[in-house]
Amino acid sequence: MRTGWQSTKRVRKAAPLVAAAVMATSLAGCGAPAAPQNQASGAGAPAQSSAQTANLTPTNEPSTSTNRATSGARVPQNAVSSDVAQPSPSAMESLILDTMSAARQGKLPGIPFRDQMNIEQVSSAWGKPSQMSGAGAGVYATYASRGVAFGLNQGDQIFDVRSYASSFRQLTYGEIVGALGAPGTVRYTQTSYIYLYPAGPEYQLLWVFPRMKDGSRGPTVDHVSVFWPRGTIDMMAATQPAPSVAIDRKPVAGSNSFTFHIVQAPKGYQLEELIWLPSHGDAVVNTWTQAVARAAAGATNPGFLVSPSHSTFTFRYSPEMRGQTGQVEVIYQATSGAAMIGNSPSFRLE
Repeated sequence: MRTGWQSTKRVRKAAPLVAAAVMATSLAGCGAPAAPQNQASGAGAPAQSSAQTANLTPTNEPSTSTNRATSGARVPQNAVSSDVAQPSPSAMESLILDTMSAARQGKLPGIPFRDQMNIEQVSSAWGKPSQMSGAGAGVYATYASRGVAFGLNQGDQIFDVRSYASSFRQLTYGEIVGALGAPGTVRYTQTSYIYLYPAGPEYQLLWVFPRMKDGSRGPTVDHVSVFWPRGTIDMMAATQPAPSVAIDRKPVAGSNSFTFHIVQAPKGYQLEELIWLPSHGDAVVNTWTQAVARAAAGATNPGFLVSPSHSTFTFRYSPEMRGQTGQVEVIYQATSGAAMIGNSPSFRLE
């Protein structure tokens, strides 16, 4: 663990499919280091439950690379922000949509740094952070005056970009759902409500609301985060084998589906996302919640479904997807956000 600010190391490549260390803090947007008295709330303890309804339509994003939970530092409410004027409803919707678009690239509007970069690149431009604290799946570097924090792995690579900009802190849950639809996953912690939207096959967009003393959700966003699960994997911390995906019934001509099950589901982790990763074409991403809802609704559009026993999975694809070669990827995450990732062998959709 770092103590204070230390010189950063060279960026390491993301580790292979192995387990990440699980730190005793809460998932996705929670588990922050101690904050100064003038700082905003919005982090917390282990997730207590996860949620409810979800869109039946999966996220389809270009699979440009191989590819729950934020954690980290809080930022003073008076943090400097370029967003001063109260945005109009149309501007709010545009901000939400622009945020999703940026999240698919591992970044957030108004922040010139993104997931997978090295903190040295940040410090070269912004100087030393105002705070370095262990939290969640790594260490968080906070730039309080800028309203920004970065989650770092052991290679000083960024896996979480978090913003407390005033424009985000004006957004309501209704406005987010109105622009993006129902979240893919909802998590509750002792101090936060966390709404996860898959942002393509690599990233997760997290809208984090404070949890009030009476247990209700706060009226507006505390912070927004774009999280890179793969960046939390630490091969040196592997305590159990990584999961894998076994295909039970391969695609056959005219079936437009295949089934599979997961081998060695890791203990202490929850299945968060299921992804079809083609070598060419668009990835298809569903959260566990979406896959359950799709099965209950009998959805036939491309995406994943979970059997009533929750032991077998089906992927349905459109005729236009025939001929794609790819693999199934599953992402498990602990309450800290640390991930374990598994894949199937590559095969062709017939």
